Amino acid sequence: MKSLSNIPFFVLFIAIVISIAYVPPIKGHTVWIHNKLLPGTQAAVLAHPGPDSGREIAYSHSIAHKGFHFDITLFPNETEYYLTFKVVGSSRPQQVRGPYDNSKDVCWSFHGSVATWDIDDDC
Repeated sequence: MKSLSNIPFFVLFIAIVISIAYVPPIKGHTVWIHNKLLPGTQAAVLAHPGPDSGREIAYSHSIAHKGFHFDITLFPNETEYYLTFKVVGSSRPQQVRGPYDNSKDVCWSFHGSVATWDIDDDC
């Protein structure tokens, strides 16, 4: 009779394992970038959890007039992220925007040339 007392615990264990296996992960949101720079100019965006974290969440780039995007997936202990924008070959410093809380998609656009570029969040 003693071996039957373990059955409820076994059933509970199986139920927990199945529920964990079939629960969908929490989907991150997407960063959309419109590259409206002059032809031949390359734009790049880096997502990171903090200005001085040293950890990269996502990175992407494109040549002018080709947009790009990437998904943001944060660790459970991270609540926000920052975006660093740069134009390859430009002497202008990179621009950092944020923090964002990963509650919605974000859209930015690059404008200008290698020498004089800017970013806007008016997609």
